[in-house]
Amino acid sequence: MLLLWLPLLLVGQRYAFDFESISEGLSDRQITELYLGEEGFLWVGTRDGLNRFDGYNFLPFDQGPFSEAGLSLGNIDRVGRDLEGNMVIFYQNFNGYFDRFDPGDFSIEQVELNPATGVTGFPRALATDEFGRVFVLTVSKKESILYEYTTAGFVAITSLPDERETISPAAELLPLRNGQFLIFDSDFGMRLLSATGELIETVDLKILDSAPLFGGGNFERLEFLREGADGRVYFSFYGHRGVYRYRPGMENTPGYVPELPTNLYYSQAEQDQLGQLLFFARPSSDESEQSKRFFLHTLDGRFENYDELVRGGSRIQCAAGSDFREKIYLGMYDGLRIVTKRREALRNYLAVEQEEEYFQQLVRGIVEDHQGTVYFTEQNGQLYRIDPELDLTDSLYLHLPSEDGDLLEIKGVHQLIYDKEGHAIWGCGQSLGGDNNGVLYRYDIRDCTTQAFYYPNGAFNCFTRSEEGIFYLGASRNLGSGQLVTFDPSTEIFLPLVSPQGRSYLSQETPMCLTLSQGNKRLFVGTDGKGMLFVELKTGKVHQYRPTPWKEEEVMFNDYTVYVIHENPDSSLYVGTRGGLHHFDPKREELRHYGRGEGLSSNIVSAIVPDGHEGFWISTYNGLNHFQPNGKPLFQRYYRTDGLSNDEFNRLSGLRTENGRYYFGGINGLTTFYPQELQSSDPPPDVLLSKIVLYGTEERILLAGLNDRREITVEEDEKGIAIHLATPATELTERTRFRVRLEGLNTDWVDLGDEHIVRYSNLKSGNYRFHAQATDANGSYALEQELVLPIRVYRYFYEQAWFLVLIALTIVGFIIGFLQSRSRERLRNEQLRTQLSSDIHDEVSGLLAGITMQTELLQSYTEDDHLKTRLKGVGEAGRKAMSKMSDVIWSIDSRRDTVGDLLQRMQEHADDVLLPLEIKYTFRAEGFNEKDRRLTGSKRQDIYFIYKEVVNNIARHSNATKVNVYLGLTGNEFEMIIRDNGEATNGFDARKSAKTGQGLANLRMRAKRLDAELTVNKRGDQAMHLRMRKV
Repeated sequence: MLLLWLPLLLVGQRYAFDFESISEGLSDRQITELYLGEEGFLWVGTRDGLNRFDGYNFLPFDQGPFSEAGLSLGNIDRVGRDLEGNMVIFYQNFNGYFDRFDPGDFSIEQVELNPATGVTGFPRALATDEFGRVFVLTVSKKESILYEYTTAGFVAITSLPDERETISPAAELLPLRNGQFLIFDSDFGMRLLSATGELIETVDLKILDSAPLFGGGNFERLEFLREGADGRVYFSFYGHRGVYRYRPGMENTPGYVPELPTNLYYSQAEQDQLGQLLFFARPSSDESEQSKRFFLHTLDGRFENYDELVRGGSRIQCAAGSDFREKIYLGMYDGLRIVTKRREALRNYLAVEQEEEYFQQLVRGIVEDHQGTVYFTEQNGQLYRIDPELDLTDSLYLHLPSEDGDLLEIKGVHQLIYDKEGHAIWGCGQSLGGDNNGVLYRYDIRDCTTQAFYYPNGAFNCFTRSEEGIFYLGASRNLGSGQLVTFDPSTEIFLPLVSPQGRSYLSQETPMCLTLSQGNKRLFVGTDGKGMLFVELKTGKVHQYRPTPWKEEEVMFNDYTVYVIHENPDSSLYVGTRGGLHHFDPKREELRHYGRGEGLSSNIVSAIVPDGHEGFWISTYNGLNHFQPNGKPLFQRYYRTDGLSNDEFNRLSGLRTENGRYYFGGINGLTTFYPQELQSSDPPPDVLLSKIVLYGTEERILLAGLNDRREITVEEDEKGIAIHLATPATELTERTRFRVRLEGLNTDWVDLGDEHIVRYSNLKSGNYRFHAQATDANGSYALEQELVLPIRVYRYFYEQAWFLVLIALTIVGFIIGFLQSRSRERLRNEQLRTQLSSDIHDEVSGLLAGITMQTELLQSYTEDDHLKTRLKGVGEAGRKAMSKMSDVIWSIDSRRDTVGDLLQRMQEHADDVLLPLEIKYTFRAEGFNEKDRRLTGSKRQDIYFIYKEVVNNIARHSNATKVNVYLGLTGNEFEMIIRDNGEATNGFDARKSAKTGQGLANLRMRAKRLDAELTVNKRGDQAMHLRMRKV
């Protein structure tokens, strides 16, 4: 073997870059000034107004009296602050006035510089100091005057007797931290004044004329004038190379800065909140040329090279930050660049510095041998070993056992497996030839020899190894099909893994990962777009897991891609897909999904590595996650800013070594770390309100003074509210997550995931308290650090709870009253029916009974046969009338409204009509609660009269000898069937019963009144079928 030691250990790129521009709401591409406000937002000055940046979007404030902000001009030069916390805005090429802008309520005041406001002369320089004082330097042909702007107006600090021919000198004003002033004037040079305006000294600039470094020429225009954290003043001149520094009051003559390259032209110096200076330099004096060199003057006096800031960007105009060593905002010619320094604690192998070369160092499989040595491979097949003592990598060449020692030609290597018994590294992939052959190789780590085994029916995508040493491989064929293959090292033979029927388990599916279950009973297979299946190796039966809802079906697939499968000791599975992380528990038939909404950095999961403490490290296509299923938060996310070599990781490329060190392969090399190296001690950031939107008849947007508000009021017509959250501009928004709860609505915290907007709708009237917290760099929340915002919700009186309760009580009262009224009416009707039936029975029935008795008595007294016949007929008519009157009395008697009374009456009538004619009958009733079930009088009457008519017709016309009566009640459906064995031509002939006014027409009329279905069958046995609902 030929070893090539490679110093491939990199500390990673120093910075991560983000870019924001017009698409995020910036008013103009060209940024001219950046200012970090005390309230936490970044303020961006452009050629067309001011913008507030909350980490997500820009809020623009435009020029002109008709806009909300009403800025005096649009082309912003510099921004400072005054003693009252207002932002002081100076404009380019105009010193006639400046604006005082309140960042809380967005109010604006224009401050004019003219005699009417107490300012004489021509303003030539404007400045603010770190204490919030505002100063103006004016010149005239006789004097130079220094003013301070106060709440009472402009107050002159000093007047310098400067006589000059013109009133347009180049001038700069620098208030120093000790209260003194440094004034540069192209006519009188550089002068140092005391806090009360007395001249302390005139700086000797003549020496610069003879400085060989800079050459001759005049020094009439400064590029910049800045006071450093060391108390020195740094400045450079237009058209001259190098930077000068001067210590006010201690040295009269400036000297150049030898720590900075002297062959560059320094055009700008920006300062962070710590006082560090960032110098911009270009190779020529041409102002249109972009600055390409950057140097940071740190607090400890060092000058560091910061050239990485310019990589891949346009011209840098300005910079701002709390600490340039951690995070820098750069105002570009075409937008805002956010540069965040990464942590340098992590080790990265094969990582490259240039972003455009990211996709050339694809690290795939990673394994550890029994001695703790780590091996990993690139996708192109190159194998590496990390020396555990030197912590460097060496390349391992896969020489085949031939006379020439040819190298194994392989590509597409995604996995490695370590064979402890055989002291070998196994890998699989595709042959470099034009065919689609698969290659499985064995690299012996003792003698550095390589064996290759070729499979002609497809390239290998993934593989796994059983406890017995048998390999299971997933092969991809052409046109998206796949195949499962086994390989026995003892026989060196590949065999397709097929079902008992000889069919392939994969037809149109490409295998992406393979995992053997505990005991090697099942083979789990993740596919490309067709979900996850498993094969029972003993029976050959195949199953598929479906992600949602939980269901297990044979040979059923769903359209999602599985990249990694991990089985837990309890036999549950974690499955990484292109749609998030799924947790399957086959025993409990439970499924849980984790995605970006739950805190996962990306829905595309690449690798799952247990942490040994019931947690997991999850690599994705956008960041690394520490996942704790029972922890809070669920996920802690890490990115390039944390020292990773890249944010996109490759599938199946993850390892935890025996000593607890982790390795993850991505598109830019290999990242390795111990968990404690990723932990941060920074506290969680404050939570800011950037915008509140109230949705009503018209949309109401609250922007001004949100973080100073004591309460938010939701008016009656406003049914929804959206609260936009942010963190201070100095914090890392990439990893910041929020959680919220609305006291009065819910008590539990709700994690917003990657969102920074929370919405509520249809809140009831009342008082609420909105709570919000942000995570620290480790993804943890601090219970004591939160935003609390009271919210008062008003509702129209007809939407409020008391009114709704009143309406509900009114409706209930009305219903109760209505039911009581109906109950009273029903009771009166029943009483009337009872009284009427009693009266009819007593009067009419008694009268008919008397008539009948009289006729029978008269028959006994007469001998006239004709008269006897007439009297007999009258008696029979009386008896018939009494029978019919009995039916009428029974039908209107409310005391006979139960089902039991109806059935008894029906049987009595059958006894009276059928038995005298020797017609046998059966009477069967099912499903009735005879005592409790009541019927209305009309229904009871119609049912009885239909029954009576049919029975009477059978008795009169059918010549039947047998009748079957069935009555049934199932639920609310009533059924009555009367069947006889009489003559088909007579049974239900309506014409033969026309004298009584009954017949089929009358039966159908009553059935229609009952809303029932009546069926008469005249063929064969006679049958009448009545069916009705809602008895």
